[in-house]
Amino acid sequence: MTFIETHPFNDAYPIPEGTRTLVVGTAPPPRFGNPNCAGEGANLLDFHFFYGSGKNRFWKFMNTIAKSFNTPLPGDKAAAAEYQAAACKFLVGHGIWMKDVLQTYERTPECSSFDKDIIAPKTQHLADFYRVLEEHRQIERVAFTAEVAARWTFQSLNQLELQERYKQTLMNRKSASDSVEQFDASSECANFPATFMTPIVTAVIGGRRIEFFQLPSPSLSSFPPKGVTDDCLTKIYKHVLFTC
Repeated sequence: MTFIETHPFNDAYPIPEGTRTLVVGTAPPPRFGNPNCAGEGANLLDFHFFYGSGKNRFWKFMNTIAKSFNTPLPGDKAAAAEYQAAACKFLVGHGIWMKDVLQTYERTPECSSFDKDIIAPKTQHLADFYRVLEEHRQIERVAFTAEVAARWTFQSLNQLELQERYKQTLMNRKSASDSVEQFDASSECANFPATFMTPIVTAVIGGRRIEFFQLPSPSLSSFPPKGVTDDCLTKIYKHVLFTC
């Protein structure tokens, strides 16, 4: 029997008032929530918060964006608590927060950090996103950092039609991307960002319009097409998360 993890951050860091953009992923690596995996894949830059793995590029992108606003985050030598506090302040200042879709979950192998090794959850094991959107009426944009996070979020919302629209749009976008032989990252990333900078689906939920975006994965285990740099990915994150 595998260990049942409870998400270590969803309840510990509730969504602040004034949040307009919600970033939704799956769950952090098991070393953050499973005592049987403590230290497995640990990194000197780890800190206990969403996307807190030192191997994840999310906060690398945020560091670059923060500098562009003349509000740089602490450097790599900062203590984990200092960086976490600064990261939270930066997000709140821009109306952004996180809420992963998995609330309780199992993995096999137990200490794998890959989404494909998360056992498909039942709806009752997911965060209640209908309630989230009802309680936080200022949220107008949801940005997924993994395709499976989107599928499970629509499952939580009981929006099968929305899930089908998402899947079809995703397939269409991938077909369009596959038709481009090579991206030119030196020219403002050329073709690549266009597939991410517009909503993948838009829906009326709880009486208001919500835009759903699909971000490129920040995980190092997911590689973008040849020629697409971290600067290109940062541009996408800045546009989707900070442009309202």
